[in-house]
Amino acid sequence: MSTDPGHVAEALRRLLATYEPGEQYAPLLDAEPYSARLRRLAALRLTVVQTHAKFKVGPAAPPEDARERTVRGLRARNWPGDARAADIIEAAIRTAGR
Repeated sequence: MSTDPGHVAEALRRLLATYEPGEQYAPLLDAEPYSARLRRLAALRLTVVQTHAKFKVGPAAPPEDARERTVRGLRARNWPGDARAADIIEAAIRTAGR
């Protein structure tokens, strides 16, 4: 972890280069207008020690079933607004079934 403004600026530069490749930005320097903001941030380097992936190749049930389960769940929960939301979803199910 580093709170050094130069390290933070470099971490932000790398982040932008990774997720917005090809874009051009003014360099982040420890000078106005960024200096005060850079001094409030910290840069971390995390090491991944384990991953767990879950893959979904398709819906477990047709979308209609999911909508009907949602309606049942809303009606069972019965919080304010749930009945209205369930009515709207049911109307959409009926409209789609035409």
